[in-house]
Amino acid sequence: MIEGLFALSLTLSAQTAAAGAGAVTIDKTSITPQGTQDVIVKVARPSMVHIAVDSDVGVTCTLIDHLRGPFFDDGVLGKTSCNADVLLDQGLYKLRLTAPGASPKKKAKGPGEAKVELKARLKKNKLDGHIVAVESVDKMTDRQVAARVRKFFGQ
Repeated sequence: MIEGLFALSLTLSAQTAAAGAGAVTIDKTSITPQGTQDVIVKVARPSMVHIAVDSDVGVTCTLIDHLRGPFFDDGVLGKTSCNADVLLDQGLYKLRLTAPGASPKKKAKGPGEAKVELKARLKKNKLDGHIVAVESVDKMTDRQVAARVRKFFGQ
């Protein structure tokens, strides 16, 4: 576990008298509070299920059914953790828990950064001798690209 992090407690419980003990089972009861993790939820009988994550970091929950896909979301990432009641039919569900610090999103690259990366890849693949020039430009229309090519080749 990463220093300074602690495990989050996950609670699922059936709330109907008919459901009884063992109506809902999960494969994990604690998760690390970073990134996205999936928990398999097995519901033995149709039940009202209480989903709660005991955390101050703001963990979101998404319930996913294998037939209809994601159908329930709760919690605000980084602010409030999920704490909800959901009516579930018998079956298997995936509970996707997302905590702050999820896998870092790739930073959008500007034309200058993309140019540097392109040059490095060309050199790595021994193609840099075949390229005359690499220039940075922002988004261009098809006409602007055609005009630039004509100007480059002197037509």
